[in-house]
Amino acid sequence: MKVAVVCGGFSEEQNASRKSGKNVAEALEKLSHTVEIVEYSDQLINEIKKISPDAVFHMVQGKYHGDGTVQALLELTGIPYTGSRPYSAALINHKTICKKIWRAGGVLTPDFFEYSYEEYKKDKFDDFLNKLNKK
Repeated sequence: MKVAVVCGGFSEEQNASRKSGKNVAEALEKLSHTVEIVEYSDQLINEIKKISPDAVFHMVQGKYHGDGTVQALLELTGIPYTGSRPYSAALINHKTICKKIWRAGGVLTPDFFEYSYEEYKKDKFDDFLNKLNKK
């Protein structure tokens, strides 16, 4: 089987994605699959089409990566892939919504808090945590 392993990207998790992608590629090769690693880019679908894989092993995370966007593009172009469908990926990528769904279904999950994008942009995460810890 010919497999394209997609990794990298633009998120803060890009290096972890590359390392995981390399590990997945090595494991697939040990199972006698033909593997090509594809770096996530704005030409992703074109690069995958050039390879013409039997399947894509998706190893990217974060917005525009693991939020269902890549899965939706792969589905629209008819390219088989591993992992969650676009809708499920979008839900699990939004941690707060995912945890609320779990709780509504009776699944135990640790307490959590929402960290706004505005706080993230200000890089005030430590201040935000300090406020929470004082409560």
